[in-house]
Amino acid sequence: MQSAREYFDYLNHAYVAVHKAKEDLFWSTYMATTTDQAGFVRAESAYKEFIGDPAKLAKTREELAAVRAAPPGAERDALLHGLEGWLALFEANIIDSPEGRSLMREIVDAEAVLFEQKRAYEPRHVNEQGEWEVASLPMLATNLAASGVTSSGATLTWTASTDNVGVTGYDVLRAPGASGGTFAVVGTPAGTTFTDSGLAANTTYRYQVRARDAAGNTSAVSGTVPVTTQSGGGNPGGCSITLVTQTQWQTGYVIQPARVTNTGTAPITGWTVTVTLPSGHTMAGSWNATQSVSGQTVTFRGVSYNSNLAPGASGEFGFQVGR
Repeated sequence: MQSAREYFDYLNHAYVAVHKAKEDLFWSTYMATTTDQAGFVRAESAYKEFIGDPAKLAKTREELAAVRAAPPGAERDALLHGLEGWLALFEANIIDSPEGRSLMREIVDAEAVLFEQKRAYEPRHVNEQGEWEVASLPMLATNLAASGVTSSGATLTWTASTDNVGVTGYDVLRAPGASGGTFAVVGTPAGTTFTDSGLAANTTYRYQVRARDAAGNTSAVSGTVPVTTQSGGGNPGGCSITLVTQTQWQTGYVIQPARVTNTGTAPITGWTVTVTLPSGHTMAGSWNATQSVSGQTVTFRGVSYNSNLAPGASGEFGFQVGR
């Protein structure tokens, strides 16, 4: 199954590359913060060509047939699950006629023209002094991650936000448990790191972060990061998870890598971690892990090649979410 594994990994990495390039330029042109219309057309066309490529559909079917014929096993089942997802994507987006591809390019060009016209529009609002001023929200804080988890605290870090008015700080929100509970502000740092202390041992919390600007605007909250503190008497076999947002767009985002680390002093044979999705967010797929969903709580389990972790070692997987 080596060929199938290499092809599956290629699809994952190539898709993220073309998707990120497309979404980055889509939102910068959609929000009229760039004039690179030609760049948007190139990136959008590359993405459409990727998901509508008949050759990729044929190759996926070929590799799927080989995997289905392989003996049952964890790696075979994970590859089967992943490639079947790619097959569904290609079958839903294939454009195998010259006329269809020509129409697709015309639509992309029309989008670029529309986005260029948006540059003439400047959103404004009346501030507390009764004065008109340019209005914008800070860019969403991303790449929220937890580290340095102890029995009573954890350190959170994230990527800085930018804003035309000027970002002045962040709100760090915390909710109790792996699900349920209410998020409340527990810190208002000016920078991109915050250490939460005074936590209960062997307890799960969930964190989010949002940006604030000088005009009093706040961004939407970031993705949710769960943290489970260590037990009070040491941690012989615990693990933590760090989520990195690789790319995001209006209707979804990709977490890659989701890094599971053995924070204990004993080896872990088969890790299990949970991630709580914000309300209205749904799983669209995952790779290098198996998943089960209960409401907004998603449980991930390692597969044969990344589930056994020595103390201090890490394993990685990824997933995509729709919103």
